[in-house]
Amino acid sequence: MEADKEKKSVLILDPLHHFYNADIKLPVRDRILGQCCELIKRLSSSNYVAVLVPKLDTEEYKRFFPALAAVADEVIPVEEALVIEPTQDLLF
Repeated sequence: MEADKEKKSVLILDPLHHFYNADIKLPVRDRILGQCCELIKRLSSSNYVAVLVPKLDTEEYKRFFPALAAVADEVIPVEEALVIEPTQDLLF
């Protein structure tokens, strides 16, 4: 709530993680996600905001991610990281 007064860049890491908790009723999670999206929109009006969300193949992700993506100016999908083979032989 206070971050929008600082005029600094903001990085939000995996905000949907908290909404995957099945112990909390779905209407409550929907309502709170809506409030969070409104706060993110307000914050982004005066600050640079980046939100990193890991892509999951779950029903919860498919339900909640579109709401978060709808408030974004841009969504940049990241391809899965490839396994990188070492380029240098082991020393031992």
